[in-house]
Amino acid sequence: MLSTAIWLAALILEVLLLVCAIKGGFLRRYRLFYVYLASVLVADLALFPVYYWVPRAYPYVYWYSQFFLIASGCAVVWEIYRAALKPYPGAARITRNVLAFLFIITFSRITIKT
Repeated sequence: MLSTAIWLAALILEVLLLVCAIKGGFLRRYRLFYVYLASVLVADLALFPVYYWVPRAYPYVYWYSQFFLIASGCAVVWEIYRAALKPYPGAARITRNVLAFLFIITFSRITIKT
């Protein structure tokens, strides 16, 4: 019961955060973060009925959804580095190349292992 209350509270907080972002006009500035937050909200909403109606399928659906959320989370990290290093173009270029290399290595390793 407590886990359900926490899950519902998280859904409400995610919706409130998106509503505040729309009202405050933050969507234009932090686009990838709010796309990520919206995808987390959609995944949570989709996983909620699976958890209660088809509990045996929940682990499979959960882990497949996490793959896409991790990929979009990497895009958020990319956006943070891009915004933080905007005044330093040389450091931004090096960081962009290193991050791209690390993401490619990570996803290729995941693809090969599975």
